[in-house]
Amino acid sequence: MLFIRRGTHSSAVIRRYYCSTSSINGSLDTRPNILQSSLKHVAKYGWTVEALAQGAKDNNLPPTAHGMFPNGGYDLVHYFVDQSNKNLAKQLSERRDQLVSMRLRDRVAEGVKLRLSMIGPYISRWPQAVSLLAHPANATSSLKLLALLADEIWHHAGDTSTDFSWYSKRAMLAGVYTSSELHMMSDTSEGFKDTMAFVDRRMDDIIQFSRFKRDAGMAVDTVVDMAARALPSHGSMSSVLRSAALYPFTPGFSRPEPPKN
Repeated sequence: MLFIRRGTHSSAVIRRYYCSTSSINGSLDTRPNILQSSLKHVAKYGWTVEALAQGAKDNNLPPTAHGMFPNGGYDLVHYFVDQSNKNLAKQLSERRDQLVSMRLRDRVAEGVKLRLSMIGPYISRWPQAVSLLAHPANATSSLKLLALLADEIWHHAGDTSTDFSWYSKRAMLAGVYTSSELHMMSDTSEGFKDTMAFVDRRMDDIIQFSRFKRDAGMAVDTVVDMAARALPSHGSMSSVLRSAALYPFTPGFSRPEPPKN
């Protein structure tokens, strides 16, 4: 419900706002439209309620429509990450014939690079997004998105493992993707070439370690140590990386099961 101070608006304005608010509550399609429109305002306003308010205005709704998003800027970040993961799955499916001719490491690297390229237009604001994603209140849903991303990349890379390596591969890739994002935020090279080279180096590590049967703890320590060595200035992020790698193993996580024999 929209409350308007008595005597400060004309009856026409009140009717317009009331009708707009009613349409907000009555349409299931309004939220995605606002979120999608809000993305073009992130460069100016960041991942904030201000960007959401601008997205609402783009859809002929009052700026107060940002109240539909109780988590504020995090709802916008979550939408972007979720949509990017879905777009990645679509692109990898469309490139299936091309991927088949690649080595496994290159198929995995292609998935990581494609997904990283999607944050390129928002890179100046991405540190804020990372902060929102890593906030304790948002950690559960954020890490679920990361775990599902890792599974999506391995699935389209043609992973057919049915043993414990199914889990360890995804845990390691989640850590590598996270460290690659951190690397990208400080990358000033043209087209983020340094980050893409960083991904290639990490792929060699993943393929090497995936050949061995390791317990989850060892896999997590390996990822965290690799990221710490590569990004010494981001040592404080080691706890985030460890959580990202461990999350697919935590009780209650609704993850896809590995293929059955």
